[in-house]
Amino acid sequence: MNDFFAVAMFSNGDQILGKFTEFGSNHYIIKEPVILKTMITQNGIGSIPIVFPSKNKEISINMNSLSILPSEPIDELKEMHIKMHSNIILPKVKLSWQE
Repeated sequence: MNDFFAVAMFSNGDQILGKFTEFGSNHYIIKEPVILKTMITQNGIGSIPIVFPSKNKEISINMNSLSILPSEPIDELKEMHIKMHSNIILPKVKLSWQE
């Protein structure tokens, strides 16, 4: 089973970002999960990252709980995830939704 970095969406519009692995016929194991809450701001629609509040570095979710299956995220989300889960300092970039 190979890990793949992806973002998926729940039926309520929240997204989950992390390293996915298929587990059995109907579950995903997600390593270093981050929840993305979609919010409407004065500047438009944006996502607020929330580190999943668990001591475990991985979680299991049922595939049926997702309304959009895992897919490759945009580069800004990949960079954000790296920053949140490492001590690596990346150059500051302007995110497309901040324009």
